Amino acid sequence: MTEQKAGYNHQVIEEQCQDAWTKSKSYIWKGRKDASFVIDTPPPTVSGSLHMGHVFSYCHADFIARYKRLAGFDVLFPIGFDDNGLPTERLIERETGVKASQVDRGEFIKTCTAVSKEYRLKYRQLFQTLGISFDWSREYHTASPTIQKLSQESFISLYNKGDAYRKQQPILWDVVDQTAISNAEIEDKILPSTMYTVRFQTECGESILIATTRPELMPACVAVFYHPYDSRYKHLEGKHAIVPVGGNNVRILPDDKVAIDKGTGLVMCCTFGDETDVYWRQKHALDTRIIIDKTGRLTGLEKLATEKSLISPTQFNGLRIKEARKAISETLAASGLISSQADIVHSVRCAERSGAPIEILPSEQWFIKIKDHKDIFKNLAERIKWHPDHMRKRLYTWIENLNSDWCISRQRFYGVPVP
Repeated sequence: MTEQKAGYNHQVIEEQCQDAWTKSKSYIWKGRKDASFVIDTPPPTVSGSLHMGHVFSYCHADFIARYKRLAGFDVLFPIGFDDNGLPTERLIERETGVKASQVDRGEFIKTCTAVSKEYRLKYRQLFQTLGISFDWSREYHTASPTIQKLSQESFISLYNKGDAYRKQQPILWDVVDQTAISNAEIEDKILPSTMYTVRFQTECGESILIATTRPELMPACVAVFYHPYDSRYKHLEGKHAIVPVGGNNVRILPDDKVAIDKGTGLVMCCTFGDETDVYWRQKHALDTRIIIDKTGRLTGLEKLATEKSLISPTQFNGLRIKEARKAISETLAASGLISSQADIVHSVRCAERSGAPIEILPSEQWFIKIKDHKDIFKNLAERIKWHPDHMRKRLYTWIENLNSDWCISRQRFYGVPVP
């Protein structure tokens, strides 16, 4: 075994290796169309310090890149940095202690540009220290003028084809980050909650029980549903129920999306508790009652109280969602309208970045059509040789579950503006 020389300095050796690789252009893609192997490298988000997960992920791609070079391929292994978006905004807010909404937008963008550049240099230094064989001659960042131009040109092309459109419709809203988000930015969390079984009255005076985890949405109730095969409630078809909070008189309707064995078998439709409510509102031509604003507070309740109201909703105006849930459930209980309640854990759809439960609110946003192109996506997937093959099925499942167009607009200060 060769003895290590005295005075060995790994930093000097690393610098010499980096210098040698750069001069020899070892990792530069030559553009050989007959033998190219291209890696579509996902750029790390500029949102803070890189961690072991980044190292683990990019080393995997590096293993493949190095193997393919040894096998004679001309490898394109690019790298960039995603500094265009909310994570970078939040980083700058943490670094400066100032909210984007509290300063001049131009000054905030200048700060974002400067701080994100510092982080990109840190990321670059770490990746180079690791010896990952990126083609640094193709380094990019998503907030650069070049990438912004490409993004806007792509948007204009989609718009001219009729695949980009602007529309007022229910969207996923993050009340913490104050922006619309897409389904791809949602994660399911198992969270504790309470299932309340609430007493309603029909217009004929019959008492019915409805289970809900969101009593704060009762002023937005526009219908009550049961499964058409549920014999317990068939006699209610065509009748109306009176919502105890606000006194709204709503139809009782059958629909096969109701789970007979869940709760009491009767379900409130509120605008909007979830995407099923969006579906029911459209299918059954129901009213729309929006009682949650974009900051996550109850609003406009003074307009909803009727003479039949057992509990006036006005008193809950201005409360945050969790505050309203607690206040309304306590008021229902004090009025003898809670039949039972039970602590549960259930899956809640939350914003991936802020971690907050998402709300569904009507808003005018920009969308890209994807529902119309599902067959095209599947055909393209068939042309790909998959390793392992079961990943093809995973993509198919993802395509099948695309039930809404892609909301691409975001309410933010830093990033690529819609042209």
